[in-house]
Amino acid sequence: MTIDSFVWNSEVQQNELDIQKIVNNAVYLQYFSQARIHYLLTKGVDWEEWHRKGVNIVLIHVDISFKHSLKAHDQFYIHSTYKKSGKLKIIFDQTIYKTHDHKLVAKGINTLTCVSVQTGKPIMPQELVDLLF
Repeated sequence: MTIDSFVWNSEVQQNELDIQKIVNNAVYLQYFSQARIHYLLTKGVDWEEWHRKGVNIVLIHVDISFKHSLKAHDQFYIHSTYKKSGKLKIIFDQTIYKTHDHKLVAKGINTLTCVSVQTGKPIMPQELVDLLF
């Protein structure tokens, strides 16, 4: 079985730093989110389009381990893979590395599900399953 993966590249911006001059922990959530959005777009999954169809794709659980800090102007990349978990969950394994030396910065396991806009209940549309799996 081949595991599909995706790499997203970026650079730390000055406004993402905290008082210690390192990337604020909450910003890593944004990095992971941006990488997931770009990854899903390559699969034909557009979050806005799904919302218009009545389905929100939402983050329901996050587990992050921080190993090293990113600083202003550091270039980094996020390696992402995903898998289905049960009937309703998609698990993204995401890892951030510094570009220049490939040093591990953070690892995240991020769980998503779909929620019906009308009912607020978890769902997993077959069309989405077909696109991703």
